[in-house]
Amino acid sequence: MTLLDRTLPFLRPLVRALHPRERGFWRGLAWLVFLVALELYGRTTTSDARDIVGVLAVWTGASAAVALHKRSFVRLRSRLRGAALRMLAPLRLSFGVDLRGAPPLPERIPRPHALVLACAVALVVGLGFARALFPGHARELLQGLSGVLYLVALAGLWAPLVLASLTAVFGTSARVDGLLARHETPTERRRALTLAAGATTAATLVLLARLLPPWMPLVVLACAALVNALLFVPCVWPLRLVYATRDATTTTTGPPTWSRLALWDAGLLIAGLTLFSGLALASGGDAWGGSGTGAMPVTHWLGEVGCLAAAWVLAPYLVSETVQAVVERWHDPARPVPTLVRLVDFPAGTEQSAAEGLARVGLAVARDSDRAANTVAVRWTEGADPLGFIWTRQWPLAVQPEHLEAPALADTLRRRDVVQRRREIDRRFERLFKLAAAREFEHGEGFWIAPHLWFVTRLTRDAEDDAETAEIGPRYRTLFSRAARSHMHQVLNDLELDLIFVADGVGYRRFRRVLHALFEHHDVFGARRLDNERPFGGLPGLRVLIHEFDLEHPFRAKGYPEPDYDDLGRARILHVFRDHGGDEPVIDVPSTSTNLPRAPLVPA
Repeated sequence: MTLLDRTLPFLRPLVRALHPRERGFWRGLAWLVFLVALELYGRTTTSDARDIVGVLAVWTGASAAVALHKRSFVRLRSRLRGAALRMLAPLRLSFGVDLRGAPPLPERIPRPHALVLACAVALVVGLGFARALFPGHARELLQGLSGVLYLVALAGLWAPLVLASLTAVFGTSARVDGLLARHETPTERRRALTLAAGATTAATLVLLARLLPPWMPLVVLACAALVNALLFVPCVWPLRLVYATRDATTTTTGPPTWSRLALWDAGLLIAGLTLFSGLALASGGDAWGGSGTGAMPVTHWLGEVGCLAAAWVLAPYLVSETVQAVVERWHDPARPVPTLVRLVDFPAGTEQSAAEGLARVGLAVARDSDRAANTVAVRWTEGADPLGFIWTRQWPLAVQPEHLEAPALADTLRRRDVVQRRREIDRRFERLFKLAAAREFEHGEGFWIAPHLWFVTRLTRDAEDDAETAEIGPRYRTLFSRAARSHMHQVLNDLELDLIFVADGVGYRRFRRVLHALFEHHDVFGARRLDNERPFGGLPGLRVLIHEFDLEHPFRAKGYPEPDYDDLGRARILHVFRDHGGDEPVIDVPSTSTNLPRAPLVPA
């Protein structure tokens, strides 16, 4: 040993490591024995039923290596992460919803999505040409090369299938647990029912894997994806996502562009491709016309269970997302809601003529299913004053059928409808603010208010800790009537405001003053862009700011918190803060020598 050390000095570190007294010698020897045994075992097995021991050994060895060399593993992970970030730097993008739409931006497919689509096409083509190798011939090929390589590849193939199955089991248990917790079920009973739901799901997957052909779950999943493509995609197609390249400091470095393909997360697409690859390789013997299962019955069975688990989890998810998108678009506030007039005490023969007269002035007759709060009532009155509605505001309004076509009466009914919608908006926002005030939030600076946008379903926090704290209160479509949301959309769209941000500390009463100022400004100026914050200057204790946000110009206000804009691309936002004072612009008022304001000059 000494002669070898002197003759070949470059082998000195290796020679010292092989000395029994050196630290880590026995550990390295144990790893060497483990790899040799794994190599011999992987080359001599004749079925993947026996490979279970080898796969478990691979997983155990990987876990032990991470535990024993935790510091080295953390350093290696950090280096690999840094290298991956540097390599994928051109693919780092900032995404956000484009609520402005003007000025138009160039349309271009994002690089990550183009790369994922290219990989998907190459994967499908490769699996199609190589389907004859899986899973039988691939086993023989890998075993001939290396037993360790074969077992590692088999462990990597089984891992996503096992994870998909566990996701289905534990996902079902979590849904049942959440449902029971919502109904305040006792803890012991809830735990028992949750375990029973998980066990039932696992038994159902195993039983169906024995009874159904391997292509059946894939057909179910394909049908759910087809329904999603035919209904969900048209619903979200009008949405535009703006994206721009960014560096490690989340600062945008490229010009913003947009693409509808950005609606789909590239990370989820990669996860779906990985799962699809595992399912295709595992169940290829029967489902894809491959070389047969032969010596791979466990792999084939895991493929069938994985297909069922994927269909179990993804099919309901796709269907529920589709149903939710269709329902939300059905209640889209952007669609105008006409003023509905309820006819009270009208004789049966006059209702049709009254409906025709109201239709000629742009009004509609309310149906029995319409809520009374969303309608304007008029009452049949013999000998009523034709102009009584001008100075009389007793509702239901006393009219005669021949007076329904008067333009002044139509304006009065429309104004009454606007007042009712605004009163409903006040009541509903009061309830939302009470629900928000009853909860405590660890993160975030305030709330996003957008009942006028169909894809915003609830009052949301600007910082999403989890699903429970991100959304507050009931859905907008159940809390507000579509008429109230439509009026909110009309007002904000006319003023060219896309979102309202209310900071913490602003209560409902103060926010109501901001709403009333918006409504009054809209009544006076109509469909005209709100260029400045002058209408809110006289509101005590409030500071209202208007900011046109995009990926290149984030919000900056000295002394006021900055909201989280992770989901925004371009928007014109109305910020409502508590007034901190000290940052108002100083306006010099000319004065005389007596320090009194100078009187304005009146032309002769």
